[in-house]
Amino acid sequence: VLKSIEEQGKLSDDLRAQIEAADNKTALEDLYLPYKPKRRTKAQIAREHGLQPLADVLLAEQPQDVEATAQGYLNENVPDAKAAVDGARAILMEQFAEDAELIGTLRDKLWNEAEIYAQVVEGKETEGEKFSDYFDHREPVRAMPSHRALAVLRGRNE
Repeated sequence: VLKSIEEQGKLSDDLRAQIEAADNKTALEDLYLPYKPKRRTKAQIAREHGLQPLADVLLAEQPQDVEATAQGYLNENVPDAKAAVDGARAILMEQFAEDAELIGTLRDKLWNEAEIYAQVVEGKETEGEKFSDYFDHREPVRAMPSHRALAVLRGRNE
């Protein structure tokens, strides 16, 4: 991981310290994600079309009229406000998806606070009889054993 980031010329002392301090594989993968070689994404294309400044404005200022704000970023590659907003959205989604701290916080929050709620689809009571234990089931994610989670998913798919 260090070698790959160093070859890209993006390894800072701070990043090196964070990587060396990572205490599990998930934390390491979260840190490496923004530097991992990947195919050309919608966000990269949007950046090439000059939409990074629009994404920055939308994030920082949260304007009331997004479409009007986007009008200032139109060019031959970005013909209308909808295309500009879609490109800025792709950039922001990629930024959030690659933010190791945010991903870790969300993962912890989901693990500690999320609940699975399963209920039978109306009219499917007979077909799903073997999943009747889960017709009205609620359980915290952290307490749910893997075999039960798989059973709930199977029930949803069937």
